[in-house]
Amino acid sequence: MPNPGNDDRFQEVLRAQSLVRPAVQAGRDHLKSVRQERSQALLSSVKAHQRRLDSWKAQASALAEQLALPGVQEKRKRQIDHAAEAKIKLIERLASDEGPAHMVDMEQAFAIGRYQVTVAQWTEFVESAAFKLNDPSSLQGRSNEPVVHVTWYESLAFCAYLTKAWRAHLPPGWEVTLPSEAQWEMAARGGADIPVEAQCLDVPKIRQALADAPTMHCAPNPFPRRDYPWGLEFAAERANAESSIGGTSAAGCFGAAASPIGCEDMVGNVWEWTRSLWGTDGEKPEFEYPYANRRSERENLAAADDTWRVMRGGSWSVSRGGARCGYRYRLPPKSRVDFLGFRVVVCSSSVS
Repeated sequence: MPNPGNDDRFQEVLRAQSLVRPAVQAGRDHLKSVRQERSQALLSSVKAHQRRLDSWKAQASALAEQLALPGVQEKRKRQIDHAAEAKIKLIERLASDEGPAHMVDMEQAFAIGRYQVTVAQWTEFVESAAFKLNDPSSLQGRSNEPVVHVTWYESLAFCAYLTKAWRAHLPPGWEVTLPSEAQWEMAARGGADIPVEAQCLDVPKIRQALADAPTMHCAPNPFPRRDYPWGLEFAAERANAESSIGGTSAAGCFGAAASPIGCEDMVGNVWEWTRSLWGTDGEKPEFEYPYANRRSERENLAAADDTWRVMRGGSWSVSRGGARCGYRYRLPPKSRVDFLGFRVVVCSSSVS
């Protein structure tokens, strides 16, 4: 088996997986120094988002009451079409799964993949590691498009392999893994601060870049509760969503849609596995928000097969409502579908 550290072909592919470090992770000292100044603005944003969730709940309740009025139930059911009834269900799901709006203290820095892992990168891993696939469908896509038909466990195997391949370039005790929900959402929305200019780095520069993080030039995030990586409103030309293309697209081809820290395809194209848990009931999350509640449990990589995992970002087939920074979805970890892939994160092993 070839040594990944000396395999030029593998290294060439790895360099394509540029990593971006979130500016808000510029060090806990920096966060503490700006927290007091901007806390009121952030809290106002959180409260506004909570008011929107409350409004959604009120709308759903009002529509549901209309359907249940004595003597007019059947009439109202005929008047309210299937789209309205679907809206009730969506409103209720969004309000319960995404709320309450709250701030999350990211305790340590991390670096995250600029792109979703591609078929070319996945193929290099399978061949170099002699990885046994139970289903070869993941090898059949176009080389520059995100890999799909990969399970949660297979995604973690890819991460474990990169941890060994990149060991010489990682800080002691750090590893490659799947992002948590909190890390993923920060990469999509930015945090309290965002970099004045997004910075990408090659794998050999990770260790030094993380050491230099506190000196990074940052500015306040104008839209910390943005629905989309580029802002508040959906733009069809910025995401592969709503079946506009009908399948996956080349990684990073929607360049105007980059997140505040420079990540591409954070919404649309393919859903992305996270290491965060949903629970055993697919209809209701066991690990609810606030995120700090049961934080160590919700990122347990040894959880049983019957515990569903959270996916983020939406895909080419979902509507704009599902392709948002805050939308949560879930599937069992052995799922293998044509709209689900992953990206990697580099962080301290104590975090994961």
